[in-house]
Order: sequence, then structure tokens, then C-alpha cells
Amino acid sequence: MPNAGGAMVFNYASPVLRDNTISDNRAGWRGGALYVMAGSQPVIAGNTFERNVADESGGALLLLEAGGQITSNIVRANRAGVDGGGLLSVQSTPELRGNLFVGNQCGDRGGGALFKLNSRPVLLNNAVRNNQARNGGGFFFENLPQWWRDNDIEQNVASLVEACTFRAARPL
Repeated sequence: MPNAGGAMVFNYASPVLRDNTISDNRAGWRGGALYVMAGSQPVIAGNTFERNVADESGGALLLLEAGGQITSNIVRANRAGVDGGGLLSVQSTPELRGNLFVGNQCGDRGGGALFKLNSRPVLLNNAVRNNQARNGGGFFFENLPQWWRDNDIEQNVASLVEACTFRAARPL
């Protein structure tokens, strides 16, 4: 079992990943399907990420010090043992537009996604539904997003803290 990026790793790479089904992959650490790192700026569009597992974090996708465009993807039924059932963003600046995060799970924070350690995403027109986590069933933010507009966050489950959690010093 690979430690990171069960299907793929992008390291200083900025490819276009479009119209694929990426399913049933496993990472022993992070990024059940895809691990994007170190300055990568990929375009990830029109894909389905389904039933991927990361033993630690980022059930489907993990972004570490990366950016890029994540557009019109379905991120469904992925799992992470700790954080970011669908996606984990660490010190990253992705633009997420028109994605569906549905039925993802993790053990602690961000059933749909966790944005941590100065991640500053742009979030436009995403749907976040039926995800589960201990804290922030839908999304969990350690910092405020750069931009947040027209996102639907509904029917997510958090056993301790509300379904969409912002932990920051200033309101939106």
C-alpha cells in the first residue's frame, strides 16, 4: 500500500486531469486518490472521486502547498481516518467551483473538506451534502476562505461541532 496518493502524486506538476473516474484507491497516509504538493497548480475538472480511502487524511484529495482549479467534480463516499474525508488543504490556495462533496466521512475534522494551516481557498457554487465528521461535518476552516459565495451546505452531520465550522479571529 502506498503511503500517499493512492492513484497519483503531483509534485511540482500542473497537469490537466479531466473527465476521469478515480475510485477504490487507498493510501496508507494521505491523499486516498490524489496527493498534490509543492507548488503544483493543476486543473482538476469533471472527475468523479469515489470510494477512496486515506488511513490518515484527505480521503480523496490532499493539497499541500499547492493551488490550482478544482472544478465540476463529484467527490463522493470517500473516507479518511482523521481529517478531510473528501479533501484536505494544507497551506494551499485552490479555487473550488461547482463541485459536489457528498457522503464523505472522517474521524475528526471536515467530513467534506478541511482547510488548515493558512489555506485560503476560493469557494464558489459548491454543494456539500450528507458528509460526516466529529467536527465540521461539511467543511472545517482553520482560517477564513478568500472568497465564499453561493455554496449549499446541507444535511451534514457533526457529532461535536456544527456542520460547517470557521475557527478564525474575524467574521466573514
